[in-house]
Amino acid sequence: MAFDVLREQHVRGIAAKFLGALAQNLKRRHELDLTYDDSVIEGVRVLMAQGDNMLFGGRRIKTLIGTYIVTPLSAWVFREEPKPGQEVALSADGGIVLINGKPAPTSELGNGAGFVKGA
Repeated sequence: MAFDVLREQHVRGIAAKFLGALAQNLKRRHELDLTYDDSVIEGVRVLMAQGDNMLFGGRRIKTLIGTYIVTPLSAWVFREEPKPGQEVALSADGGIVLINGKPAPTSELGNGAGFVKGA
């Protein structure tokens, strides 16, 4: 099977797919309603444009979302203990991932809420 190099125009769609799967997982496991705006997808796009990230394809997008969104979001869920049915809104502002308008917590592994420097 031959693979083509990931093109920038596909990054947004792949990021939206992974974020949609994250929303479904959060709904199933914690009964939380995850929404995200275009600033989150744009942050993933900017990260993918750095270095050799585009060479690693969709798997790199999944890794970046895991590092910059899933890990801080997981820490937030455990710290905040949101109630079932609560809306969880993701956005990004100035390179910081926001959860319900507040900076996402840093994780125990040192991955933080910093998303895209200089975005």
